[in-house]
Amino acid sequence: MVDGGRNFVATVKELPDGRLTVLVESYEDVGFDGKQLTLTLPAGSSYGEAEALALRLNSTKVQVRLEHWKSGSGGSV
Repeated sequence: MVDGGRNFVATVKELPDGRLTVLVESYEDVGFDGKQLTLTLPAGSSYGEAEALALRLNSTKVQVRLEHWKSGSGGSV
């Protein structure tokens, strides 16, 4: 872990069709088994919007990991 607890870096990538994504690359094994987490912005989104999302994620102390979520285990969104 680096950056005060964050275990990833978020970067902006442009897909061949012009859509923008934020790629979340982890610094450690978080259970993705070689896959990558991407957040695809809606069509028409600007590079600035994608960059703002990546910067916001990079400014947090959150961590990413892949877990098996059990219904009824508490928490809400």
